[in-house]
Amino acid sequence: MYRVDRPGQVRGVTWLAPVLVRLNDFMDYLDAQLVRQKISACFTAFVTGDDEDDASDEGENSAQGYRTEGLEPGTIEYLRSGESIDFSDPPKVDGFDQYAASTLREIATGVGMPYMVLTGDLAGANYSVGRLGWLEFQRNITVWTNHMLIPAMLTPIGRWFMGAACLVEGVSAADAKIEWRAPRREMINPKEEIAAAKDLVRAGFSSRSREALRFGVDPEDLEAEIAQENERADALGLKFDSDPRQMSSQGQEQPSAANDNAASDDDAGETESKTDV
Repeated sequence: MYRVDRPGQVRGVTWLAPVLVRLNDFMDYLDAQLVRQKISACFTAFVTGDDEDDASDEGENSAQGYRTEGLEPGTIEYLRSGESIDFSDPPKVDGFDQYAASTLREIATGVGMPYMVLTGDLAGANYSVGRLGWLEFQRNITVWTNHMLIPAMLTPIGRWFMGAACLVEGVSAADAKIEWRAPRREMINPKEEIAAAKDLVRAGFSSRSREALRFGVDPEDLEAEIAQENERADALGLKFDSDPRQMSSQGQEQPSAANDNAASDDDAGETESKTDV
């Protein structure tokens, strides 16, 4: 299974091909920064003096008779005449975060993924930026699914499976049909996205089945479940706000349901009167 980018292509090309050089440079940069940090931690202080001072007794500059080879917090050390101490200025690591973020954004663009998805870095992200990146990523997923995953891998596997199943059952595979449904994708803002889907259906720009498929739900299974739930609710005399036959979106009883209830009450009253007579 591979993505076909040009006619006659017989082999797949790694998706990292556009950013392989950048990945290698980024790895070298990380190694260089690590070495720089190690070197910075190695240098602390340097004691300088005259040559004749260096050749003199080495124990005069320490109470224990040894040269000081380490520094601790609160250390007070007396130097010999002519000696001085200079602290090193180790190289600093400046701009590491900016370079790393810029490089990772280039890598994310090269592989067709949002920066937040590739790195998990949500710092500075807001709803608008996250939504734009997520929508673009969803378009890429749709293209990869419909033009690579399903035709190159799932369809051959499905044909093999259906052929084996029909052979076991003793039926013809010519009438068999395979449908693939992508899994549900989490919504960024369910309240607004569900309302937008409802408006599309009411305006005639989409259908309930198509919107159900977008949420990864089989429309026929969904309708069967709704019918079963409505049947159970009617049998038990239950009314739910989620049932548009009984209640409106504002939580008020539907006129048709009220008329049906009134008619049921009238029928019950007539039956009771006849029984009394």
